[in-house]
Amino acid sequence: MIQALLILGLIVTLGGFTSFAKGEEAVFTAEQAALGKRVAERYCSQCHDQSYFGGSLYKAVQGQQAKYLLDPIQSTMPQDRPGTLKPRHTAALLAWIMSLNGVASGDKSLPKNYDQLSNLILPKP
Repeated sequence: MIQALLILGLIVTLGGFTSFAKGEEAVFTAEQAALGKRVAERYCSQCHDQSYFGGSLYKAVQGQQAKYLLDPIQSTMPQDRPGTLKPRHTAALLAWIMSLNGVASGDKSLPKNYDQLSNLILPKP
């Protein structure tokens, strides 16, 4: 029992200094954002205009894991075929949403693996 409490205390104390305490910040390329714009135009614009993805939607999730933005998109969109977005299109859509909200592109692509992508932290512009 005491040993378990000591280990728990060590985890809590060191938690801020380890990689599992906070995910890596999301970085995307300009090419991904451009593809994401095309994805949005093809799959999203029938129901949502560009302003839907800007402002309060992104502000509500910035600083948090991308899953809080991506899980609803992945499970319910596109409305006529929920859950059918390809992994590269999901990553590209996230890149476009970040770009639309003032996050600068970088030289590293977002991962196409959904688990890796959803654990990234959405940066503040």
